[in-house]
Amino acid sequence: MPTIAISTKIPASLTMANPTLTPGITFFGPPPLLGELYFISGPNVVTRAIASTLPPSRVVGVYPDILGSLMTGEGVSAKVFFVPGLTLFAGDVVYLSASVAGAATNVAPSGTGLYVATQGIVLDPSTYNPSGGGVASVILQRGSIYGAVP
Repeated sequence: MPTIAISTKIPASLTMANPTLTPGITFFGPPPLLGELYFISGPNVVTRAIASTLPPSRVVGVYPDILGSLMTGEGVSAKVFFVPGLTLFAGDVVYLSASVAGAATNVAPSGTGLYVATQGIVLDPSTYNPSGGGVASVILQRGSIYGAVP
């Protein structure tokens, strides 16, 4: 009887991307917290992102709790910091907050002049604390930034 080889290797097209850690980053402002969202504000300098103006709504990465590094990959699971007071579910769309710098929300900004910047999809909200905020697992999928709400 002939031997049949069976491959258990998962094709690269079906696997999740590895996170990209960008070292040598300087964080402007207070010390970063796990899961905060950042935009580039200078050469090798990042500042907490916020959806209230255009440059700060251009998120480039998430703080992975490794000092001096920023997670910049797409299609990866990351701990993302959320504002308090939300009810999160797996599958919720994640947006950059327009009220708390560095934080995310599952409610799209809707006030005049705010930017809608999608960040991904909630994978597992079980570590999020609605009373104090905190992190939840998110698959990062940054989309286009929609223009300011009229």
